Amino acid sequence: MTHAPVSLVDGDYARRARIAHALASAGRHVEPFESLEEFAAKSHDRAVLMVHDEGTLVRDVINWCQREGQLVGALVYSQDPPPKNVVQAIRSGAADYCQWPLDPESLQEAVDNCQAVAETEWTRAEKQAFARKLIERLTPREKEVLTYMTRGFSNRAIGEQLGISPRTVEIHRGHMLSKLYANNSPDAVRIALEAGIEV
Repeated sequence: MTHAPVSLVDGDYARRARIAHALASAGRHVEPFESLEEFAAKSHDRAVLMVHDEGTLVRDVINWCQREGQLVGALVYSQDPPPKNVVQAIRSGAADYCQWPLDPESLQEAVDNCQAVAETEWTRAEKQAFARKLIERLTPREKEVLTYMTRGFSNRAIGEQLGISPRTVEIHRGHMLSKLYANNSPDAVRIALEAGIEV
């Protein structure tokens, strides 16, 4: 696995230095930040995001990444966290929560696990974005035909729903398959589902 960079947000200099040193010693590139403002001045796409749980920092940093379209895997940590903090961090989008302090080996393992979970999400997000771009190329009628296809309707049933002939549905389907670079109807349905078209 190629190591993703680590963006580290923690208000405590000594803790930041300790984490950065441990991860750098294991071959990870680490960018430490003292605050959200400092963190928000750079791009962090496809990075492991380590955030110390203090105040609203976790929620604020994860929300910033989501608003900016930054794909990150968030790993939150603190010493003796109350269970409600762990739940809030996970609900905000964190992949994992660790209790500080961590020895260097456990720290590296936690970052590796966070990256593995995040990469699955990054791949899904990329597929969804690509599928949505393809769907945007369709005319409104082609989108309607595709929506009915995702529901399992035949050409005849689609035609009845839209008030057009099965032959016209076939023509729209052909244009739609071409615009989606789909080999067949199941391929088009897969693209539609990846794009998040409601079934």
